[in-house]
Amino acid sequence: MNIRDFRKNIFINSQYCTYYIDKKQTVAAGIMRSRGYKFNEILTDEQIGELDKLYRKYTTILNCAVGVEIVLYLYCIFIPFFLQFLHMQYFLAVILFSLPPLIALFFTYIGINGLYEKDLQKFGQYQKVQFKPNVYNVEPKAFDNYLSVKRKSVFILIPMVLLFAYLLFTPLVIDGLNSAGKYNSVIKMSNVYLKFVPIISDIYAQRAYAFYKTGNYESAVKDFEMANKYSNSDSFDYDILGSKIAPLNYENALVEIDKAYSSAENDTEKRYLTYIKAIILQKNNKLQDALKIYNEFVHLYEKNIDSGFAIDAVYGYRSQIRKALGDIEGAKADKEIANNMCPECNFDLDVDLVRQP
Repeated sequence: MNIRDFRKNIFINSQYCTYYIDKKQTVAAGIMRSRGYKFNEILTDEQIGELDKLYRKYTTILNCAVGVEIVLYLYCIFIPFFLQFLHMQYFLAVILFSLPPLIALFFTYIGINGLYEKDLQKFGQYQKVQFKPNVYNVEPKAFDNYLSVKRKSVFILIPMVLLFAYLLFTPLVIDGLNSAGKYNSVIKMSNVYLKFVPIISDIYAQRAYAFYKTGNYESAVKDFEMANKYSNSDSFDYDILGSKIAPLNYENALVEIDKAYSSAENDTEKRYLTYIKAIILQKNNKLQDALKIYNEFVHLYEKNIDSGFAIDAVYGYRSQIRKALGDIEGAKADKEIANNMCPECNFDLDVDLVRQP
C-alpha cells in the first residue's frame, strides 16, 4: 500500500468522506456511518456541494446534541448519584451507569439521521444501502479537497485536549503545592476543580490537609469525611481524628481519642489510638501514664505482636521519659535501640497527626 492509499483509508473512515461513486451512482453517507443512500445517478458538482453542506449541518447538530447529553448525564445522573452507585453491586452499577447514555445516544442518532434522510430526498430518489467506500471508488475530487482544506475540527480538538490536560494534571499540581507548603494555593485550585468534578476523593483529601495546615480544622474534618465517602472507605479516619483534636485542650483531646477507641473495630486500630494518647499524655507532662503505655507496647513487640505502627518511635519517646524521670541507663538503652531502627529519626514529640495525602 502506497502513502496515498494509506491516506485514503484514513479519509474513508472519517466524517470528511461524505460520498463515493458506485457503478455510476452516487452513494451518500448517513449520519450513522454504517448507512448509505444510493441515488439513481451521479449527482452534479453543485448537488455534491449541497450534499456536503447538508451532511456538515447534521453532524454539527449531532455533535452538539451528544455534548449536551454528556454534560446533562454527568451533572444530573452520574455525579448526584455517584455515592449510591458506589454501594451497589458492581454489575448493577455498571448497567445503571452505562444504559442511560447508550440509550440516549442511540435515539439521538436515529432521530437526527431520520431528519437527514428527509432532506436527502431533494436530491432525488435513493435506495438505502451500506456505506462502504474503498480506495478505488472514492471520488478523486473529494479526496483532493480533503487534502487541501484545513481541518476545522482542530479548533474543537484543542479545547478538548486542554480540558483533558487540566483534569489530568491539576491533581498532580495540587499535590506538589501541598508538598511545597503553598496551602492557600491548594485551597483555591481545589475549590475550582471540585466545582467541575465534585467526586474526586483525593482532591478533598488534599484540600483537607491544606485546611488543617492553615488552622481551619472544621473544614479539614468535613473534607476528610468527603474523601472517605467518595473513596468508599475509612482511609481518612485517623486524619479526621487528628483534625478534630488539633484545636482541643488536653482533656477534650483525650475524650475524642476515647470515643474513637470505643468504636474501633480491631486491635490494631485500638493500639494506634492508644499510641496517640500516649503522645498527648507525654506532651502534657503526664509522664508516668505515657510510660505505662509505652511499656505495654514494648512488651507486645518483644512477643512479636504487630502494633500497627513503627515501634522505633515508642523506644525513642520512652527514652525521653526515662531521661526526664532520672533513669539515665534505661534512657540510653532505649535511645540506642531507636537509633538502630531509624538512624535518621529525631523522635520529635511535635507529631503531625494528619498525613499529607
